[in-house]
Amino acid sequence: ERLSDKQLGAGVAIYEGATAKLSDVRISDSRAIGLQILGAGTVVNLERALIDGTEATVASGLSGQGVSVEAGAFVNMKWVRLHANTSAGVAVRGAGSRLLGERLLVDATRFETLKHVGGYGLLASGGAEVSLTASRFSANRHTAIAAIEPKTRLHLYGVLADLTESMPLTLLGVSPEESKNSAGTAGQGVVIAQGAVGEVLACRVVGNHQSGVTVWAAGDPTTHGRLVGVECRHTQQNLKEHAGFGVMAHGVPDLFDLIASRVAHNVIANVYIRFAGGVIRHSVIENAVSGTFMNPVYVEGQDEAILVK
Repeated sequence: ERLSDKQLGAGVAIYEGATAKLSDVRISDSRAIGLQILGAGTVVNLERALIDGTEATVASGLSGQGVSVEAGAFVNMKWVRLHANTSAGVAVRGAGSRLLGERLLVDATRFETLKHVGGYGLLASGGAEVSLTASRFSANRHTAIAAIEPKTRLHLYGVLADLTESMPLTLLGVSPEESKNSAGTAGQGVVIAQGAVGEVLACRVVGNHQSGVTVWAAGDPTTHGRLVGVECRHTQQNLKEHAGFGVMAHGVPDLFDLIASRVAHNVIANVYIRFAGGVIRHSVIENAVSGTFMNPVYVEGQDEAILVK
């Protein structure tokens, strides 16, 4: 029976120290959250599963997440697909909350239109820890993978983040006239921001919008992104015809390392560094397609902090 927008409808909820193993399952068309894992000591193993079609509701605070891990819980996921959920395919929040993922496919996550949030394949925040291997985040709406806020840790190995879509402003309630003066609409591959620390190793970030990989300090000097063996290419501008950067770093010195990587065929700039510093070493940066910043590395601001080898 269809629930109203004022009713919760989590598919499976595992709380407060419980331990569970779920395998060969499908959780579809939930209202609020597909699989909710909550509380210190809660441990869930999820294998060979499909979680799809989770919708946002007023009662849930308009979430619609496929999997939610909060308040110190742990989930180990293998061979899992999260398809067409709302706001986030996976959300991991709070200190002590952890996700270990292998062979995941997270795709077609939808934007939540009432509060104008989400469209994340994965969102880690508030000191959570996420480690992903051999996974794909494809055709999500807004951002494929994001780690934000102090003490949040992200480790990616062998991950593909591709084809993230930029949001039409009309879906955000912005009139065509207003949209002419409004901000960009994202479509990013990987974001490490606001005090988070991330490692992106042997990954591919391909065909996204606005930026392939963003390391954005927002004034927090503990933010850091380490990119090793990364291929970042064919980033397009967003629907506001803004950006189109392969790698973007913004905010503080010693913000990023780009090592043994290839950044190529991005539309406006392959590497765009704004008021930030870092290290670029043993990398190929070539063939920016068009636009204002045709140098392989465009630096605005603290260029004395950039070391290129």
